Amino acid sequence: MNYFSIRTNFQPSIIDLLEGKTNLEFNGLSWHRDEINLGDIAFIVISGDSSKKELQYLNGLRAIGQIISFPEDDGQKHFKLNLKILILFEESLTKDDFYNFPELKNAPNIGPTTTNEPNQAFRKVFKNQAEAIIKAISVLQNKPLPSIFEKVINGKKIQYLSL
Repeated sequence: MNYFSIRTNFQPSIIDLLEGKTNLEFNGLSWHRDEINLGDIAFIVISGDSSKKELQYLNGLRAIGQIISFPEDDGQKHFKLNLKILILFEESLTKDDFYNFPELKNAPNIGPTTTNEPNQAFRKVFKNQAEAIIKAISVLQNKPLPSIFEKVINGKKIQYLSL
């Protein structure tokens, strides 16, 4: 299982997400193509300049999704992916929200940045960072997240991330 962050300012995708659509396409992605597997988890960060936003929203982590398609060429030099939205947060969680969680420093597109971060929309998130993100979300929202990170194999419940 791999974990990624997707940052988008593409207004049609953001509108679909905020309107509650559960299957979304993200395009213009360029890194980690060969590391993507079906079922991988993606943290979805919405962004954009205030003057270009078609809806009012705060930039930040807004949803968690699961990759449901293999990468496909998008007709340019990039690729696109389809995700199923598993969790949509009522409000975006910003880098400032994650400031008091030092283990999230430099978590791609999500945590506070202490180094120059590559300006890439699609970034790999290490497992320990993904676990820290989930724990921080649980603390900030004052509730555990649903058990989307569990599956049953041979009658045993296996957790992808421990809360």
